[in-house]
Amino acid sequence: MIPGAVHPHLMAGGHWDSHYMIGHALRLRGAQYLSRAFASAGDRTKWTLRFLVKKTKNGASQHLLSSNISGTTETEIFFNSSDQLECHFCGGPAEGLFQTSRVFRDPGAWLDIVIVWDSNNATVGDRARCYINGDRVTSFTSYTNVTTAGKQSDLGQIGNVNVGRWIGASNGYLDGNIAEVIYAPGQAYDGSYFGRICPEKGHWEPIKFSGSLAGTNAFFLDFSDGASQTTLGYDKSGNGNHWTLSWNAVDTASAGINYDWLTDTPTNNFCTFNPLRKWAGDTDPALATYLNAGCLNTIANVSGTLNTAYVGTLPVKSGKWYWEITLNGASVQEIGIADVSQFPSVTLGSTGTWGYRPNTGQKSLNGVTSAYAASSTTNDVIGVCLDIDNNTLEFLKQTGGVGAFVSLGLITGLALPSIGSFAPFETHGNLTNGVSLNCGQRPLKNTTPPAGSLDICAKNLPEPPVLPRDIFKAVADSGANIQTSLAAARSGWSDYIEIFKRRDTTAEGWRWRFSDDTANYLDSSSTAAKAAFPALSGSSYGGYALRVGAAYGVATGRLSHTNGAADTVADGLATTRKLVILKNEANGSWFVYHPDLTAGKLLYLEQSANETTDATISGVNSSGFTVAAALATGTYRWISIAEKDGLVKLGKYSANASADGPFLSAGHRSAFHVIKCMTGTTGNWRVADKARSPNNMATQRLWLNLTSIEDTSSSVDLVSNGLKVRDGSGVNDANFSGATYVYLSIGDLPLKYTNAR
Repeated sequence: MIPGAVHPHLMAGGHWDSHYMIGHALRLRGAQYLSRAFASAGDRTKWTLRFLVKKTKNGASQHLLSSNISGTTETEIFFNSSDQLECHFCGGPAEGLFQTSRVFRDPGAWLDIVIVWDSNNATVGDRARCYINGDRVTSFTSYTNVTTAGKQSDLGQIGNVNVGRWIGASNGYLDGNIAEVIYAPGQAYDGSYFGRICPEKGHWEPIKFSGSLAGTNAFFLDFSDGASQTTLGYDKSGNGNHWTLSWNAVDTASAGINYDWLTDTPTNNFCTFNPLRKWAGDTDPALATYLNAGCLNTIANVSGTLNTAYVGTLPVKSGKWYWEITLNGASVQEIGIADVSQFPSVTLGSTGTWGYRPNTGQKSLNGVTSAYAASSTTNDVIGVCLDIDNNTLEFLKQTGGVGAFVSLGLITGLALPSIGSFAPFETHGNLTNGVSLNCGQRPLKNTTPPAGSLDICAKNLPEPPVLPRDIFKAVADSGANIQTSLAAARSGWSDYIEIFKRRDTTAEGWRWRFSDDTANYLDSSSTAAKAAFPALSGSSYGGYALRVGAAYGVATGRLSHTNGAADTVADGLATTRKLVILKNEANGSWFVYHPDLTAGKLLYLEQSANETTDATISGVNSSGFTVAAALATGTYRWISIAEKDGLVKLGKYSANASADGPFLSAGHRSAFHVIKCMTGTTGNWRVADKARSPNNMATQRLWLNLTSIEDTSSSVDLVSNGLKVRDGSGVNDANFSGATYVYLSIGDLPLKYTNAR
């Protein structure tokens, strides 16, 4: 593709055409970094540094920037081995040091990081600041105030500065992508100078920087000029403060796998392999370490005991898609697609995958293996074309000519699950190298991909008909203010469900209130009858609102039931994938239907018991559901919540009792989730949300069936494309060994517009 030309595999038009776009980013991998020698001293008492970064490696110290002039004082900005952001402005334990409480282990999307040094600020606590996606960071595990007015940072002295490496020990290399690195000496800019909340979609998005870059050593690296290794380091501030790359990032040799000038940017996120996803049967604690190069390369499993398998970060549900896989070893066992709504086994021939086996030439379709084509080997490039709408999968192989590919055969009649979400996957043998993935973030080898196919990237994902922010709100406030805060958040909604829980006492349960009966509430921690809604008091509440309407996938009503006669409830949601709740307003259990429970079984919202045979709710179909004749006479409140792409996800998973627990692909960045054990052990209804846990780790837990106070003993990470379970294995947790859990997740951003947390 010619630099600057319209990309042939991106959809034209849409939301982004009227917004600021970033065209390219630079991938750092291995021992790669950028360097510059500051020839003149600049402002060392006030400066702003901005990084856009896609951090694709967890659990390792990785530097964004470091300077080390004297060997004893240094400025370091880095992710530590616990995935916290750490800044040392003046070296060692001296003034000006902080370490965030939040962790950054969301490899599927981009972060906007702004660091401010302002040592003459009259407010001591404002002298060293940090902003993430526009929000100021206020929670730190350690923070050393800058007590000396005019304290000088190491950054700004004459000497060497590195991006992507710790200069002091020549290690701490960053693995990931960077874009728009801006250094503004003499200025103290907050996040609003670099980005904004998109007024139409609600996500944090970059804006064109218009601040001053007049200070000595100021620079703006936008990586827009990929003509050569030299031009990639050009400073676009007008100051001529160019940087030097330690490697040739536009190397087109080696089948292009070393080409690091990518179109994966904060304004168009591309699919990579997902290091958070463990496959069924994979007990290797080092799984994520077998990925590198921005999660595009899979490498040898040094333990030598298991196959290694990976799946992509951006699943798709419809359309025609094309990507390429370069084989880096002779024992790549399968490439193709996996249904991320399932948990395929790492064992070959698993159901839930459809693929080509390069080492044998066979195809394997949802567990059935048969002959297909010739085998392939090291350095072969295989194109993959998935047409979900027509249930076809085609593999193409590069021949000797430049850009020339031949089809290995069109596979038809895949019978893909209608509820499935599909992403690239690969599996390779132990002690052997794997593959390199290219979803279009670097130039494709095939110059004529199948007609109508698209790259797997955010811009090509479908526009959600409704945004998550239009159906769900979560707030945290005092008892005196919680109702007002929630009402303001859901302003304009005429029909809704509200839920309130006091966080700091066991004296109150859960209060479910409905827009058609605001004077009363039901308590999910009890079988009690509905009661008058009381005045709320106390210092700490959580509040949630769900918008009712077919367009939002939520329905509720009251059913007058007579014992002996079954009732059919019409919910108008036009799907069988829905959660159904039924509660007698007089007294009795909260019956819960989830589509992934065993057929004929239900859960009870007020109990910790696992699934039980119960026909109270049955006949769930696209129109509604049936209430059993045997149910006691009374008035019942019912709720239906439908699974909707990018908005609401219903699913199940098997636990592994590990801090590296299951990854739940949700199709959105999760704002709220409920997890409940269905088999294997009893377990309470675990709840976490972004209002009480706005950042990772999301440790603040409550339980829908308990009056218990909130605790923070374990966590689930709420990430850009779903949830990562890191819980323990107790009754209040979500990862008991051998147990199976069902869950509901509601998003705050769909995949198309998601940021990393």
